[in-house]
Amino acid sequence: IFNLQEKVFFHGFRDDPDVWMAKSDCLFFPSYNEGMPLTLARAIQIGIPVIASDIEPVSEMALGNNGLVKPGDLVAWKKAIETFLVTKQAPIAFDKGRIPTVAQMTQEVHSVYAAAISQKGESH
Repeated sequence: IFNLQEKVFFHGFRDDPDVWMAKSDCLFFPSYNEGMPLTLARAIQIGIPVIASDIEPVSEMALGNNGLVKPGDLVAWKKAIETFLVTKQAPIAFDKGRIPTVAQMTQEVHSVYAAAISQKGESH
């Protein structure tokens, strides 16, 4: 029904992902497995619609899995994309408040290192 070659573009590695994401209509996130999906987190913070896999780290960010797409289910992925192209609505909403900012994540990592350094020389 849709000619996706005219609507979907792969730009490869970029040094300025926030600029590109902000210009995007949607983030397509068809992962089978993720640790901490930082690209997804950033897309949510920027506020672009997301079509994402129903995997644990994603469902945790989404507060559930209703609207997420089963990894590898090509029929479901095609339907989700086609529905988005018609409605411009993502199949699931994410809570921006649950996504830490880059500054918050940096502070958390800094705190871990600071604690490790302050314990240097102490016997455990």
